[in-house]
Amino acid sequence: MNIINEKFPWIFEIILNKYGRVSVKQSMAKGVGYVNAYRFVTENHKKNKRYNNRIECDTYFLLGFDLDWKNIEKTYIVPNQGQVKYIENITISKNAYSSGYDEFKVDYVPYNDTLHSLMEFIEKNGKIIIVDTEDVKKWLKM
Repeated sequence: MNIINEKFPWIFEIILNKYGRVSVKQSMAKGVGYVNAYRFVTENHKKNKRYNNRIECDTYFLLGFDLDWKNIEKTYIVPNQGQVKYIENITISKNAYSSGYDEFKVDYVPYNDTLHSLMEFIEKNGKIIIVDTEDVKKWLKM
């Protein structure tokens, strides 16, 4: 959505028929107590809504990255409703056998493959080049 409208400050990144307005959040696993966990900041229900004029999303895509931010290890598609509507952070243990968010867990491979495809497109000699709207439009047509 940001690319189509050429407005990068938009709060949600994608609009899909199935998921509505989507906000993509990413995190790498960090030590939280005795476990490594991903912490995704949703910013739902900030205390001062008067200065928070953002558009709330319908769905969060949560991408859990490795320590180098090179690979997506976990992906969750979480509706912004019910309990989620009232929290500002979602924390998911990296190696727990079960989580309250397990029902939202999806196969991370297609998202990781898309990430690598985009990175191949925008990297030159191992460095990321400046990407503008036209670059992303070209990549989307590939």
